[in-house]
Amino acid sequence: MLGALIVSSGLLLTLATVLHYPIFTDEISFKIIYSRYFLDSGKAIFLWPQCNTEFTDRFPISFLPFRILESFLFQDLTNPLKIRWFGVLYFCLYLLLICFIVDLLFKNKKNWSFGKTLILSLGLNSLGTLPITLSYNRPESPMVLFLFIVVLIPLLHERFPFFAKKFHFLCLAIIIISSAGFVSYHPKGLFFVPVFCVAILLISRGVKDKIVTLMILTGVIVTSFSFWNKQYACPMDQKMYQSISSVGMSQLSPATSVSSKAVHFFNNFISSQYYLHQIVFPFTTMEKAGLRQGTVLGWGWRLWNRLIEGAIIGLGLSIVLATYFIFRSWFHLKENDFKGWLFLALILSLVAHLGVTTRKAFYDNALIFPTFFLLSLLGLNSFPRKLNGTVLNILSITVLLLAAGSSLFFWYGFSPMVDVWKQGGAIPDEYFFTSGYNHSETNNRVRKLASRCGISPDARPFHLVVDEISYPSFWQSREPFIAIQSLSCWKQKLMDSDPTIFLRLKRSAGFIGQCKYVTKELSHLVTQERDLCCIPSFVSD
Repeated sequence: MLGALIVSSGLLLTLATVLHYPIFTDEISFKIIYSRYFLDSGKAIFLWPQCNTEFTDRFPISFLPFRILESFLFQDLTNPLKIRWFGVLYFCLYLLLICFIVDLLFKNKKNWSFGKTLILSLGLNSLGTLPITLSYNRPESPMVLFLFIVVLIPLLHERFPFFAKKFHFLCLAIIIISSAGFVSYHPKGLFFVPVFCVAILLISRGVKDKIVTLMILTGVIVTSFSFWNKQYACPMDQKMYQSISSVGMSQLSPATSVSSKAVHFFNNFISSQYYLHQIVFPFTTMEKAGLRQGTVLGWGWRLWNRLIEGAIIGLGLSIVLATYFIFRSWFHLKENDFKGWLFLALILSLVAHLGVTTRKAFYDNALIFPTFFLLSLLGLNSFPRKLNGTVLNILSITVLLLAAGSSLFFWYGFSPMVDVWKQGGAIPDEYFFTSGYNHSETNNRVRKLASRCGISPDARPFHLVVDEISYPSFWQSREPFIAIQSLSCWKQKLMDSDPTIFLRLKRSAGFIGQCKYVTKELSHLVTQERDLCCIPSFVSD
């Protein structure tokens, strides 16, 4: 129990630091997309207004409960720190779910204890910088919760047969709702359809139940696929379309040959080692950011990174070995062997996601690693009993040591930045992050500058271009555009047209935000105050 106390204390120490971590631009962007259902009369806003008929599409019916919930939680972003608080809350809920699942999986094992459950559940998610990534309030946060609920329901049915009889239809409904929630947050959720189907087939009692439930799920998946496919379309600009489609399933086009698809898939899957490198402590970045430095910390940090990578690779090998054990007994895999079927469905989904998704991003770790850990834990159940116990003991000790060390490294390295992150406005040399502190002072600066250049802070300006700093001051604006997509696309030369033409055609009320988003074409229109810039309405010449 001492080990569990160490891991729990270390994670609490880490989370105390994470609460002060800056807000990622993407977190603001997705809140603009997901939480404006009532503000924009139910119309669908997306990241690239240049590429489709923005604000004319409606969400599928299956999306509505989750858009309404997001609106209830994040419509009013006057205090942007709310994003980080809920990000940490989502992480804690995920930890509760994984603790529950681990306890279900190993409770009957010899010499197993709740302390080992805590060590495995909390320790695996304390490695490296995972606590930061898993606390990002992006789509991955609720997606992980929904995925784990879908997996938990069949495990409960397997462990408690009476549960299956008494709450059968309720459990089917929960799986359908969780599946709909999962695919409503991001198109990459569609890769996990095999898990949803297997969960339904495992707990459905009769053929009629299976057919009806799968038909409902099919309707949810088809409408979701249609919506996301339309949102990612950009027919008027091929350069932009190629950039956008790299995040999704562009290589599945019928025009691409089978051999090209196979090579592309293999190369993508091999490049997934990128995810592993993103959870270790980025020492060079830490030096640049002014964190604690020194020779001891330098080589110690690098050594700890190698140990973490080794542990993750070891888990990967356990998945390979588990796959062997399961396929070896393929013809003996009974219909009620829930853990085996869930393992196969999860590995199929994860491999498809890693192989198809071209664009690798560090925040994908918030979905990749929870799935990876769940696979590892499910796979251990397929090991022979003697080997199973030995591996679990070795894994528990390894995770205990790595988690305790990671928490100390994390706190020692990151805590000096807390005071810096408490500064208002943008963070120097951090293009994609902003502070959530001093929002009242930042809000006053934004509103005063807006008034100077002719944008009324008390009105609801139409198609105002905002960024992560100005949106909390103008969250009530009508159908806003997001600067990082509406202006940075031109700055990165992804669009060939002049942004002023686009914004004038859209009758934009202007731009208010950080000067880093201002393009050359817009610079002569700017009213500037330190790091903030304002451009009045584009409607008039």
